[in-house]
Order: sequence, then structure tokens, then C-alpha cells
Amino acid sequence: QPTGASKLCLSCHDGTVALGAVRNRPSPLPMKQGVAAMPAGRSRIGTDLSGHHPISFVYDSALTIAQGELRDPVTLQREVRLDKAQQIQCTSCHDPHFNQYGKFLVKDNTASALCLECHALNEWSTSAHATSTATWNGTGRNPWPYTSRTTVAANGCENCHTSHGAGTKPHLLVQAKAEDNCLICHNGAVTAKNLLAEFNKSSAHPLTGVSSHQKGSRGALLASEEQIFCVNCHNPHATRA
Repeated sequence: QPTGASKLCLSCHDGTVALGAVRNRPSPLPMKQGVAAMPAGRSRIGTDLSGHHPISFVYDSALTIAQGELRDPVTLQREVRLDKAQQIQCTSCHDPHFNQYGKFLVKDNTASALCLECHALNEWSTSAHATSTATWNGTGRNPWPYTSRTTVAANGCENCHTSHGAGTKPHLLVQAKAEDNCLICHNGAVTAKNLLAEFNKSSAHPLTGVSSHQKGSRGALLASEEQIFCVNCHNPHATRA
């Protein structure tokens, strides 16, 4: 359950109650167009937090050892703050009083600089997804719907992941179908080779159409041994050109 500063953020951003109710005013802040609930959009977190970056958990050295790909919190830069209970909160990434970098982020997230304050992925810095200057050719769906950045390297983690409103909740992937997080770029719209066309061959490894015909939640799909995804064979955090 949310604790600390995150409870204050969610008192509005869950989109349900206490909209505009702040502690230093005798009456609530007026909401845009007098709405009684926060309008739908990226800023409306809702009450289901499973598709959002986790909050209100202790981030300490023991966690970094157990998880294996996190930086020790003693190395965090001044902008990224833990609360007094050593917990990650909304305010670790967002500063409601400062919007120089957009989305009230505490620092510029170009090339996932903010993400990488905590996340230390093995071999990431030299991987193709961290270094590629490839751009979207404008065909098909926008592979980067939540950023204004125009290259693979500049989007970094956000090529596949989103901190809020994930389509595939496990691992916070942007697209609802797990394989689409790869194929939205690897269909020739960003990459030189159209891998999507390869799956039309009679000898192709089954992938597209497998998950789309399965029933149940995405969590159940990802846990199923019958499911086959690109990441069964490929590591997107360490891939080379």
C-alpha cells in the first residue's frame, strides 16, 4: 500500500476523491472545468497500481544484492531522493514544484539517465538499444508514444518500458502484447530489416499469433511455459547490432 509522500500524490492522481484538497488551503484547489474527478489521461494513475512503477518499498543495500541489477542507494544523486524510511516514493522521480524537464521529473531522462540512477543492467551501456541512432520512418504505429525523443539511444529504456500505465504489466512493457514491444520497431519502421515479415514463412519459429490466441491475463501468459516470446532467446538489454 502507498505510504508517505505517495499518499499525498495519489490523493489527487488516483482520480477518485479529494481532488484539489491540499493541506495549506482552507478550500480545495479548483479543478479544470470544474470536473469532480480527474480526466482520463497519463496523469490519472487510478487505483490499480500494478501497471505503474512500484513505490513505497525499502530501497537499501540488501535489495541491490538480492536483485542483482540495481545500484547501491548510497550512490544516488542528490536529485533522486528516498524518504526518511529509505523508501522509493513518487517524489523520488518527480518534483511537483519543478518542471524544467517535463512531467515534473527531477532530472532529464534522455537516454534513460533518470532510470539508470537506480537500474544497473548488465551490458546495457554497450548494447544496441543504448547506442543506436536509428529513427522511426513514420510508418505504422509510433514506437515511442510517451516521449518526444527521436532515436533508439535517446529513448533508452522507454523503447520498451513505461513507468506509468503499462500495456503488459509484468516488466512494465509499453505494448499490451509482449511481442509487439519488439516488433513495433523490428518491423522495418525503425530497424533496417523487417523481422515481422520473416514470421510469414512456413519455416518460421512460432511467435505472432501464439500469445494473441491465448486466454487469461498477461501475468498468466508470461508465466505460461507454452508461451514463446523474443526474450526466450534474445536479451534486449545486452543485444549487439
